[in-house]
Amino acid sequence: MEKVLHSDASGIRHTRLLLLGLCSLSAVLMSLPWLCDHCGALSLVGLIPLLYADRIADSRGIRHFFLYHYFCFVLWNALTTFWVCVATVGGGIFACLANALQMSVIWAVFRLSKRKFTPALSCLFLVVMWIAWERAYMDAQISWPWLVLGNAFARSPRSVQWYEFSGTLGGSLWIWLCNLSVFGLSIAVRKGKALKWTAAARICSMLATIVLFCAPLLTSKLLYSQRGKATLKELSQSEGSIRMLVVQPNFSLEDKFTNLSQKEQTQKFISLVDRAIDSLSLQDQNLLIVGPETFCSGVMVGNEDNSANIRLLKQMLGNHPGAELLIGVSAMDIDPRRSKPHPAALPWGDGWYMSRNSALLLSPDRPNQIYHKSRLVPGVECLPYPKVIGPLDSFLAPMFGAQHLCGRCIPQSEAGLLNYRDSIPLAGIVCYENAYGEYCAEFVRKGAKAIVEITNDAWWGKTPGRIQHMAFSSLRAIETRRDYVRCGNTGISAHFDSRGDLVSRGGWDERQALLFDCALSSRQTFFTLHGDICGRVCTFAFLLLLALLLVRFLMGLIGRDSKKG
Repeated sequence: MEKVLHSDASGIRHTRLLLLGLCSLSAVLMSLPWLCDHCGALSLVGLIPLLYADRIADSRGIRHFFLYHYFCFVLWNALTTFWVCVATVGGGIFACLANALQMSVIWAVFRLSKRKFTPALSCLFLVVMWIAWERAYMDAQISWPWLVLGNAFARSPRSVQWYEFSGTLGGSLWIWLCNLSVFGLSIAVRKGKALKWTAAARICSMLATIVLFCAPLLTSKLLYSQRGKATLKELSQSEGSIRMLVVQPNFSLEDKFTNLSQKEQTQKFISLVDRAIDSLSLQDQNLLIVGPETFCSGVMVGNEDNSANIRLLKQMLGNHPGAELLIGVSAMDIDPRRSKPHPAALPWGDGWYMSRNSALLLSPDRPNQIYHKSRLVPGVECLPYPKVIGPLDSFLAPMFGAQHLCGRCIPQSEAGLLNYRDSIPLAGIVCYENAYGEYCAEFVRKGAKAIVEITNDAWWGKTPGRIQHMAFSSLRAIETRRDYVRCGNTGISAHFDSRGDLVSRGGWDERQALLFDCALSSRQTFFTLHGDICGRVCTFAFLLLLALLLVRFLMGLIGRDSKKG
């Protein structure tokens, strides 16, 4: 008896180690596409170890499998987004644990569904539930879509040229289908079911799996080639281009907030612009100068010229005829009404003020144009669910010697264009808005002919975060088929063409002024015209299957009660 008990204990211990190993392997495989170039294909098989762990746990009666898949998702989140802790330790830990928890809840519901669904139907339920969550996550007030599965190909853009039709969630669907097809086929072979199939069935199943993997890649290759020819044709017919001088001032956080005054920063920026224009012989040419996010602070919305630094920047533009400036500002939007205009607004005299993270387009002889960042970083920039969290924030803040703990920026309600020279509409997106594919497409749907992103990635230091953030730009370029230019305070400033190829980039932690010729386009892709159809269809399918699951559980309870009666 003792030997049997010892054998059972040893077997359970071995099984638990096996489960941990499989979960760890899945986390590593799914992390590599975010950490290394050209590793997107690993995501097509990266979830298979986790699926095997789930199956082993069922077959061997391992309880509390939630702890194993939660461990897998925490490890995946930690390996890919640990760098958030460089900016905010608490926020980074919360983002990792909370994001992993949501993934684990999805997996737990999937495991629950296996009691009432066939294996094939439960797997379908898992796929549509995951993608429905990714879509809902894009619009949630606490939103962190960094690990949307389709983003695995951000550093392998030539593999997903078809995102112009499906968007990033189409990539999520592809990843799930590839993982499940290989998993299902391997189970059939391992259990001997494949031996009972006819020769035609075996050939068809193998060909279907191969096509599932290869067809999107071949389609992408064809689109990439065709898009190259189309670009040449468009250039010959020409919708024109904008010459952009992207200025990377490279102010460290210490310089920006402690060592240098705002005036000193502005003067250094102007000096860098003047030297670049002189050295590149750009005088008397149409030019859009681009500066980073939150470069100027204390700017009043509607009265921007009252800022001494804005006046200095406009004076610089007056010295360079034909030039305009797109730059980031921390703005204050004053509302004189006595009623509170927004739950996150703060008192200002007899009225209120609202903080804004904005992109400001300046011209020496035209009215200022401003766009307020809409997709704000939860906690750091904005107060999510302000009616609920706001009172708690106000209660806790005095204990830490602060007026409030969460950021109080207020978003713009919809995408808004900035018109260069009053005639060329541009998308002037701010920071991590580039992680939101459908939102970026809204700018293009409204007429944006190119996309310009301003950011400040100094918060993350020399970590994978800065490279991941830049890489997302290639996906937005593919989805919208627009040239995409980004300007970062410390880097990485870059120019992507409409195929998502990196045309040119600056260095990291370098003071630079980079000259890019950004092509313009009015073409609308299927994705920009129709939005995220893949996400909507999966959401609809998820709701139907969820209703079916609830009905089956309810019928099971009724049947159990009737037997007792």
